[in-house]
Amino acid sequence: MLIGIHITMAVRSGSPIVPVALQGLAYSIYVAVIWPSVPLVVETKYIGTVFGVIISVQNTEINSLHSNVRRYKLYINDSLRQTTVLTFVDT
Repeated sequence: MLIGIHITMAVRSGSPIVPVALQGLAYSIYVAVIWPSVPLVVETKYIGTVFGVIISVQNTEINSLHSNVRRYKLYINDSLRQTTVLTFVDT
């Protein structure tokens, strides 16, 4: 489901409201399945650590995704806008 949503967002030029809403729904389903499964496959003494690792991996992924999207958007925009944004960020 998420792959289809990402492909739709990549090739669609209209409003991203519907794909983003579907992405939120898909993520909610993913979380509802994965999080309760962790205690079933991990020893009791490691459950807190595993949840911490999962959160760290998800936050790292989100951070890198947003950074890469920002770089890509700056790359494809015209140089005047790039200069404006970079000047605003650097100051």
